[in-house]
Amino acid sequence: MDSETTGKALVVKSNNLIEAPTNLSTFEQRIVLYVCSQINRSDSDFKEYFIEIPLFRKMIGLSQGYNNHDIRDRLTDLLKKVVELRPHGSKPNDRYILTHWLSSAEVDFDRSLIKVRIDPALRPYLLQLQGNFTSYQLKYCIQFHHKSTFKIYEVLKQHIRFKGRAFKLDELKYYLGISDHQYMVYKNFKNRILLPVTDEINSKSDIAIEFEQLTYGRK
Repeated sequence: MDSETTGKALVVKSNNLIEAPTNLSTFEQRIVLYVCSQINRSDSDFKEYFIEIPLFRKMIGLSQGYNNHDIRDRLTDLLKKVVELRPHGSKPNDRYILTHWLSSAEVDFDRSLIKVRIDPALRPYLLQLQGNFTSYQLKYCIQFHHKSTFKIYEVLKQHIRFKGRAFKLDELKYYLGISDHQYMVYKNFKNRILLPVTDEINSKSDIAIEFEQLTYGRK
């Protein structure tokens, strides 16, 4: 994938996958998006996908101080991360699919190349998509820095035609992989998550957003 191709690359995911909670770091999300942008959703099966390290470094502004061992360690961490999916039509806490983003990664630093394989359990969420999916350009999100920006951007792109979406606070925390015991005070959640994420989406992506707090009764 050259720089011109990268500029036009699309990430296409089923909405079920977009609504899956994420606990990926910023670097891990960038790898996942970079790989997903190489998938043709009309394919019947996954292929081997490649990360050209120099191009990937340039895309995300990775400093030269971030060495090959750091990249290998981040790939190792990513291979351990679980994706929690709710099959279409299932009720909350009723049925889950637990899998991983990648099934393997082959690192060749002599050729500055990483070859990865996507876990086969993700086929229904990335391949043969005929509807109920969301697409967006890789270039608008690959340089996000706040790890929560990726998920909020995806979810809002999913509902872009509705011009907005209301979330319960615990629902939004679920999407972001934030436990109930974190940010129990809304002001902290607003200052640490909502404000920096809003600034980043507005300054780096193709959409502009704002948020307001809705209260019902005493909540």
